[in-house]
Amino acid sequence: MHGVSGLTEGVTYSPPPVYATTGTTPVGYLFELRRLAEKRHRALMYAEFLMLRARVFEIHGTLIDVSLVDKVYR
Repeated sequence: MHGVSGLTEGVTYSPPPVYATTGTTPVGYLFELRRLAEKRHRALMYAEFLMLRARVFEIHGTLIDVSLVDKVYR
């Protein structure tokens, strides 16, 4: 993705199995994102959020508002 390559250099991104489940709702993705946020650095999480946002759009046709990033981290 454009603009996040510097944040993820040297990091292998392997999404949890829940990302591949087409029945998972966008809300489910946000809960998974919060779980991951507790374990990782904020910059990496933002990069993952952008990838996750694209995946949710691909599956559900719904864009998660980028302003939710700060709400998820709190």
